[in-house]
Amino acid sequence: MVEAETYIRQIDPTRLEEVVRELFGKKTIRVADWAAEPIHGGLDRNNCLIRCRGHAKDGEQSLPWSLVIKITGKVANNDDPAGYQYWKREALVYQTELRDRLPPDLSAPRCLGVDEHGDDTVWIWMEDIRDDLEGNWQMEAYGQAAHQLGRFNGAFLAGKPLPSEPWLAKKFLRNYVERAAPMIAFIRNNPQHELVKSLYGSNLPLILAMWEIRADLLDILEGMPQVFCHQDAFRRNLFLQQGRLMAIDWGFCGNAPAGSELVPLIVVALSLNEIPYSRSREFEQLCLDSYVKGLREAGAQVSARSVRRSFVLSILLRYVFGGNIGDILPALLDENRRTWLAENIGQPIEKTSTTSAEESGYFVTVFVRSLQLMGLRLLVKVIGYAIWFRLGGSKMGVS
Repeated sequence: MVEAETYIRQIDPTRLEEVVRELFGKKTIRVADWAAEPIHGGLDRNNCLIRCRGHAKDGEQSLPWSLVIKITGKVANNDDPAGYQYWKREALVYQTELRDRLPPDLSAPRCLGVDEHGDDTVWIWMEDIRDDLEGNWQMEAYGQAAHQLGRFNGAFLAGKPLPSEPWLAKKFLRNYVERAAPMIAFIRNNPQHELVKSLYGSNLPLILAMWEIRADLLDILEGMPQVFCHQDAFRRNLFLQQGRLMAIDWGFCGNAPAGSELVPLIVVALSLNEIPYSRSREFEQLCLDSYVKGLREAGAQVSARSVRRSFVLSILLRYVFGGNIGDILPALLDENRRTWLAENIGQPIEKTSTTSAEESGYFVTVFVRSLQLMGLRLLVKVIGYAIWFRLGGSKMGVS
């Protein structure tokens, strides 16, 4: 991916002034001065965020302004319109009338323009939105967000047609999980590797056993009531403004089971220490109760047990396999990506390279709850695989 500084040098002052005029809704505006800086955050190296700000003149009046440019590049693994990270998806969300058909409980920033640069780069110009709450959210704010996400998702269980655009993510979780396959092979062949031991420790046999039944778990989730989801609704992508919930980064949006929308909201808050693991049960319960309340207010008829089942199984698949093994582990193994990883996650690489006792304990509870929710047939299979791997079968594998 091109470095942010290169894109900053490519900003056309004439185009910038056009966008600033769109921001103010006045054709008489002219830009007096401006500066640009990169915004760090996120794990997709094919995206770049830039904040531009400065002053505009409207006659004798000086007006401060700020806006954000999101630049997405096309690479070999993100050009499938139905794939989990299609490079044009977010631009299409802004360019088409899909936004007008979505429930009002979750909205996107105002789009100021979309520009295609050749065949491999798209620039989205958007308003620079700010949160009413400074710093980390308290639990109550997370509960409010979960409630509005429930209302947003619930509309699609109450009769609102699911979007069917061909460029929306299809089977997002299945595609995301399967990209972990090369790293699963690495783990099997290198169970004594320092990173493998520090990240997975004594949980490794159970992790490998769960991997063997991933297709069964994905089938369960895909057979549950489906809703339209943002699918990346965690704190850094969410903003509360006068009680209204807004979201950026719509690049993963598509259909998923009710309950899965809560997974990034909760897991990322815990993993980044925004909510301590010691309060994880209380935190989960608050968010799940608020979400189910939102579903029902929207008219959805779905059981709290079904929501919880989707939530728990989705945590296991998305963050153990897709997020950690599929995203974090290969970045840690690549010296060229380690610094970038620390910079974008916002914590020291030493912390990212080790699973703390609190984090391990939380995911053990996720494993246990998954075992309770998957049914007897799969439970027996997992126990058999786990015993096999515990006895040394991890280097051989079974699939």
